[in-house]
Amino acid sequence: ASAAGAAPTAAAAAAPARVQASEAALRTEKFTGLELRERIISSSNVASMVAAHNYTPFPTLAGLTKGSSALPAAAEELLTLCVIVEKSLPLESKNGNKYMRLKVSALKDHCAGLNLTLFGDAYETHRLVGIGSLVAVVQVRD
Repeated sequence: ASAAGAAPTAAAAAAPARVQASEAALRTEKFTGLELRERIISSSNVASMVAAHNYTPFPTLAGLTKGSSALPAAAEELLTLCVIVEKSLPLESKNGNKYMRLKVSALKDHCAGLNLTLFGDAYETHRLVGIGSLVAVVQVRD
C-alpha cells in the first residue's frame, strides 16, 4: 500500500501544534504571563527596565492601601506592569488643563483594578495609548 494517501502520523499532526505553542511562548510577556498580540518593546528591554526598578507584581500593588508599610522604601522607584482596561475621553480641569482617567488591571486572578489620572507631560505623552495595551507604571520617589 502506498503511503501517499495515508493519514498523517501523530508526529506530523502534532507539528503545527508545537509551532503554535512556541509562537505563543514568544508572545507571552515574562512578568505578567499575558500573551501579547503586538510587541512594541522587546522582552529584553522590558527585563532591563524591571531590573532597574523595584518591580512589584500588579496584584500585590492592587492589594495594598495608601500609606501601607508594605510599599517600598522612600528611596526606591516602584514599577508594575498592567493593562489599560478603561480610558476616559480627554477632560479639562477648572484651570483649563487637560487630563485623562485610566483604569488598569492585571486581567487575571480576579485582581481589582486601579484608577490612574494622567495630567501634564504624562497626559501629552500617553493620551493616545489604547485600551488593551500593556503598560509599565513607574512611581518615582523624590
